[in-house]
Amino acid sequence: MTTIGQIIAGVRAQVGYSVDELSARTSIRESVIRAIERDDFTACGGDFYARGHIRGLARALGIDSQPLIEMYDSGGVAHAPAPRTSDELRRRRARPIETPTRRRWPIVAAALVAGVGIAAAAHAWPRPADSDDKHAERAAALGAAEAAERRAAEERRAERTAVDNKPEEVRLRLEASEPTWLSVSDAEGHDLFTGVLDGGESRDWSAPQELRLHVGNVDGVRVEVNGEQLGPAEFAGGTNQLTLGPEGVKRDGDVQDADVQEG
Repeated sequence: MTTIGQIIAGVRAQVGYSVDELSARTSIRESVIRAIERDDFTACGGDFYARGHIRGLARALGIDSQPLIEMYDSGGVAHAPAPRTSDELRRRRARPIETPTRRRWPIVAAALVAGVGIAAAAHAWPRPADSDDKHAERAAALGAAEAAERRAAEERRAERTAVDNKPEEVRLRLEASEPTWLSVSDAEGHDLFTGVLDGGESRDWSAPQELRLHVGNVDGVRVEVNGEQLGPAEFAGGTNQLTLGPEGVKRDGDVQDADVQEG
């Protein structure tokens, strides 16, 4: 007398499958397979699932499931299937594991979500009647914003250019063509030089704020401020004293403002 469990266990051993390999090929838990091989079908969860497990195991082992189902329904016994040939065993063992079919409800749910999104976008899309006016308003607002941004960018560039081009100090160079008395001091009145500059001699000074120059013989010296030579007009009217800043010669008003700020 041969039972269902004995038939499945015997064919499995004949084919050469372990319990875990058979479980991988049928997606039936190993514990359930072991229970079926002991003719314990309680782990299947009912007759419907027991018949399904019997069919799945028979299909994986390459045997006819109908006699086993009839045997299960009648509670009787069945004869063990004839042993397989060596070629059949090799083909059976080489057959790839079938992947269980995936459930399709996630795909359906994703399609429903996409459909809702498309419907919402279509509802929010402007109607032909008012699309032209709204488009014109958006274009005008965008143009105004871009124009304002361009003006602000130009102002920032102009400010940076002004700061970059502004001299940070005053530079003075004197070249004497004949002996000339002169005096040079800084903004705080510190004497930097007082004496005679001989013909052919030159001197250089620099200061962060200003330099004050007093020349005894204006015609006997060449004055250069920040790389630019001063013309005769700067000494017109007998003036032989100059206040020099980073921007060049400071006029009377500039000097007075500086004196007020220092006071």
